[in-house]
Amino acid sequence: MKVKGVKKAIIKTLFIIITMITTNNYAQERSNWVPKNYKITGTWSFVTKNNQKYLVFGEDFKTSRGPDVKVYLSKKSIGNIDKRESVDEGGVFLGEIKFSGSQEFKIPESIDLKTYKSIVIHCQRYSAVWGGSNIE
Repeated sequence: MKVKGVKKAIIKTLFIIITMITTNNYAQERSNWVPKNYKITGTWSFVTKNNQKYLVFGEDFKTSRGPDVKVYLSKKSIGNIDKRESVDEGGVFLGEIKFSGSQEFKIPESIDLKTYKSIVIHCQRYSAVWGGSNIE
């Protein structure tokens, strides 16, 4: 009887693994936000669906409201980004954020994530960095 249960568990696990491989899904969840002007909480991950990469903020994502707040990929680590730095030079704009809850941002196909060091939440209108998270 125990062998039968183990076989079912193995088959179920293999099914999940095969499904993830064939649908090309991948996620590595993190929550290492560094505040600059405002606190940011919640998880984020990079996910691949059907060969398209996305940055995904989890249901628990939350930060302060503000005007013109956007998310970027930056080639600088978050520790090297000042509170008042513009990130659109050399950064990759991914989209405008909602201030809480799950959301996803399509990463352009031409982007090699290995060349970027951080995710940055930035208010373009006032050139204010909310904060960010190092990718590695």
